[in-house]
Amino acid sequence: MSQIGAIQHNPGSLSSPATQPGILRKIRSKLKPDIDKLRCHLRQLRVSQANGEPHKPAVSNEPRDGGELSPIHQLPEEIIEEIMLYATNGSVDVCLPASDAWRMEQVCHRWEYVARNLTALWRTIDISLGALALYKTGVPLHVVKKLLERCVLRAGHRPLRLKLMDVCAPETFMAVLRLVSVYSHQWETLYVSLSMLKEPLVLERGLGQLTALEITGKYRGSGTPLEMFANAEAIHSLHLSFSPKPYITLKVPWSNIRQLSISRCDFSPGEFAQLVRHIPNIVSFTSKWSNGIVESGKPSIPQPIVRPRLRRLEIELYQHELGPMLHYFTLPALTHLTVSLAMARKSSLHQMEDPVVQLIRRSYCSLTMLSVNAVDSSSIYDILEVSPNVTELELDLVPDAHLILEYLVQPDILAPDLCVLSLSLKEDQGVRCIGPLITLIQARSLTSGVLKRVMITMRESKGVDPFKKLLYPLREQTGVTICITDYLRI
Repeated sequence: MSQIGAIQHNPGSLSSPATQPGILRKIRSKLKPDIDKLRCHLRQLRVSQANGEPHKPAVSNEPRDGGELSPIHQLPEEIIEEIMLYATNGSVDVCLPASDAWRMEQVCHRWEYVARNLTALWRTIDISLGALALYKTGVPLHVVKKLLERCVLRAGHRPLRLKLMDVCAPETFMAVLRLVSVYSHQWETLYVSLSMLKEPLVLERGLGQLTALEITGKYRGSGTPLEMFANAEAIHSLHLSFSPKPYITLKVPWSNIRQLSISRCDFSPGEFAQLVRHIPNIVSFTSKWSNGIVESGKPSIPQPIVRPRLRRLEIELYQHELGPMLHYFTLPALTHLTVSLAMARKSSLHQMEDPVVQLIRRSYCSLTMLSVNAVDSSSIYDILEVSPNVTELELDLVPDAHLILEYLVQPDILAPDLCVLSLSLKEDQGVRCIGPLITLIQARSLTSGVLKRVMITMRESKGVDPFKKLLYPLREQTGVTICITDYLRI
């Protein structure tokens, strides 16, 4: 190309007949590969222009060279839906117009079509009240109303799941609550804080589909009970947290409750006993760190109350409250029991088995799942001794875990049908437990063959790799699934 430029700038250089043919031959030889490529490409373009439309399907199915792009395939709608649900955590926030839920439908027309028909997303509505109170950037209520209407429209007639999060001024909270109350007949689940509610709201359309209610905070009304949810006859699940005097201040169809969870609530004297009496159909009950359940170390009822349908009981409390707490119940259908204890002062845990064993013997129940936290091995032994049908055992932070593992080595003594063992060890407790654990896995896999899965969470300052080298070979030898988690690296 430099020679061509020289010729263009100095045409007289080609005037000599002797030199002109030689220079032209050199130029042609150097440019010939480029000229051939251009001619070939030109022929391809002419063929494509003349015969491209009829042969498009055939061409797309022909094998392509490595240098060419592969055919572009569209994602199935099911995959797009999963992407949308994952990116949005399965919910839409009507107080955040710039969130991913509203932006994904702008990707293309196909994504817009899939998004608008994804009812599982639009029926789960979050309301971040804190976004309404931001200085200058706060979202106005008319935008919230517009986005809320759009969600309800796309959800169709399907039940709605609402969650009012964060805090704001009581006036703003009431304004938002009035907006969503228009669709109260479609509420299926509702999460709301009563601390911002100063007066009850009349729900003219009722609560015909409300099945699950989660309430937190203190109702600051005029001293009368909150009757806003009194007509929710379909409700069967109730979760209360940080609520003082919940049974007195809240009117709900208690007799319809099947699943009840109370967390850090404050009961007045005798209130918890009234609550237990008015939930005859309870199936699952959870109580975590609530005050007033036990009065002066004694329950407020003389005799236990029979709850024939309660199958799952989960309690977290101080050790001295365990006996009075369990004294409330006689549970013949109990199959799942979870007990987590905390020590108010230094004392022995060896008395823990007495109230639990008394409950099991009094109820004539058959436990299949037992989960204990901060309980000594002697207590666990006594509980398992009266619960021969346990198939799933969870031991969390047991101070002498190696002892209970030694007890469990012989399946004819404790838990002969044990199928799943979950073990969470304390700091640097693995050295003492590794020997009994290996013996347990080998013994139970060879004798009964029932043990299927062992899950271990370790807190080892030097790492868990040495324990993996010892335990993981047992997976092939015994067929037991073994999983080790390093808690310090989670």
